[in-house]
Amino acid sequence: MSKTLTTDVATDEAAEIKTAIEQIFVEIERNREQMQRDQQDIDRSKARTRAMLTQLETA
Repeated sequence: MSKTLTTDVATDEAAEIKTAIEQIFVEIERNREQMQRDQQDIDRSKARTRAMLTQLETA
């Protein structure tokens, strides 16, 4: 049994696939930006926590 894979795609289907892929890339970029903002929030929280711990240790 031989299986054949064809790569012929109708023009309208190719356009839909291209649009879907472009939307995925936009979503990936949006998620990357959100992760950067989240990491900044985490870093700020860590810094505040460390400052509070230092203040408690010196009290």
